[in-house]
Amino acid sequence: MGKWILSLLWAIGALSAIGQSKRFSAADLQYDLAFLQQAVHKAHPVQWYSPDKERLDSLLAAAAVLTDSLSHAQYRTWLGLALHEIGCIHTNISAMPADWPVIKRYFPNPLYTRNDSLWMLHQGEWLLVQEINAQNAQQLLALGLRQFASDGQKRSFDEMYFHLFGREILSRLLHYPQTFEVKSDSLSFAISAVDSLSAPLPKTEFNFILSRGNNGFFYKHDTAVLVVRSFSKKDRRFFKQVFAETQKSKPAVLEIDLRGNGGGNRRAAAALASHVVTHRFGYALLLPRHRLKLRYYSNKGKLNYVLGRFKYGLAELPYRRLSTKGAKRWVYRYQPASPTFNGPVLLRVDPGTASSATLASSWLLQQPGVRAVGQMPGGGLNHNYGGIFPVVRLPKSQIEVGFPAMVVEVLDAEKWQATRQIEEIPAQTPFSMLKP
Repeated sequence: MGKWILSLLWAIGALSAIGQSKRFSAADLQYDLAFLQQAVHKAHPVQWYSPDKERLDSLLAAAAVLTDSLSHAQYRTWLGLALHEIGCIHTNISAMPADWPVIKRYFPNPLYTRNDSLWMLHQGEWLLVQEINAQNAQQLLALGLRQFASDGQKRSFDEMYFHLFGREILSRLLHYPQTFEVKSDSLSFAISAVDSLSAPLPKTEFNFILSRGNNGFFYKHDTAVLVVRSFSKKDRRFFKQVFAETQKSKPAVLEIDLRGNGGGNRRAAAALASHVVTHRFGYALLLPRHRLKLRYYSNKGKLNYVLGRFKYGLAELPYRRLSTKGAKRWVYRYQPASPTFNGPVLLRVDPGTASSATLASSWLLQQPGVRAVGQMPGGGLNHNYGGIFPVVRLPKSQIEVGFPAMVVEVLDAEKWQATRQIEEIPAQTPFSMLKP
């Protein structure tokens, strides 16, 4: 962890004394971070799958020199840095304590980042920001990009998350000021905080001819487009309807849009892939035999874990296989549907593609004739984490952090990874969408 990050946290700490009653001692933060590190080492599958004895060491070393108390905003920023370093998209804050202060003061203008620079929309123009409230914009951005986690700490996901939540994050980093003093490359001005967050950028609208929830199907010239924003059990029937339609219409190209799909039901994801992939495919669930893991889970976390073990011990027993490398193992394989789509497929993914959506992407990438374009998904294409979701409660702050307990591993991924890649194309940026 860079020394400048610690220096910035100290600098903005001077802004926190007014209007923030909940504070933590430096010892509280150090204790919670040490507890989180032990929970990761003893109970998180990322440590089993990708062993790293130094995971979170640099953050604990930086926190060890703290002596002054911290505001709740500072504490939350430190925790964000820890979650980012763990590198698992399903490891996130699941609940805040009831007495955690809620301050509704937000940066009012849309923010955007590219090439490690911070931009804001002001009076119809995008301005390159140099300082906000006398704090260096690039250093604020570097902290803001480290407040959430993807599988493997992907920069593309960090940037997407900042575009969605950057105004709230920036306000927290600056301790919720009432006024933001902005210095750009061309002018300086002050803007007042707002008390609510509206959608910063326009969303694409589709005219679906078939739909279920947020998922839908339509035609664009001679291309059939299937937009899938999430996976649920009912989508399996919906996908049958969609591909029955393509069998009748015989489109020249099928476009499958998984951008922003954060996952959901794995069997639904497999159902989608089965209408395209012409060979058997699947995934394995691995449950590491961590020792002493239950001591780190909250009561809710222990219940989630026990119920998950009950499910995989009984309902999923037919999929149980021999253990491997100190982990219990379940294997799920799927057959292609009959018939499968016969034609070229364009797969669109982005940093918001994660969890079971990356499973679907991985399976589709195994099929010849599938071309994947976009940005690197936030979830792991070869493996990610999920299955059972216990909860860890940090002792001092009482913040609850969701933990996955299992590894989700794509079968036969090594056979296609070297030859099938995602063609990186720039995301449509607000610079093109909102030009005056």
